[in-house]
Amino acid sequence: MIDSYTYTDEQIVLIILNGDNEAYEEIIKRYENKLIRYIKYLVPKTDDAEDIVQTTFIKAYENLNNF
Repeated sequence: MIDSYTYTDEQIVLIILNGDNEAYEEIIKRYENKLIRYIKYLVPKTDDAEDIVQTTFIKAYENLNNF
């Protein structure tokens, strides 16, 4: 686990790309609640909003090389 206050998002992505896949947890911690609130505004059903956010994080992870 990395210290959340030490690294920028860009630095965390580099850490992940260098093999520490568990560092992606920090990205999720930083943005999950914000994204859920925003998606709930657009899609009122909580289950749908959570599924959308999960899919978003998966797609973001799959495309880290393009960050």
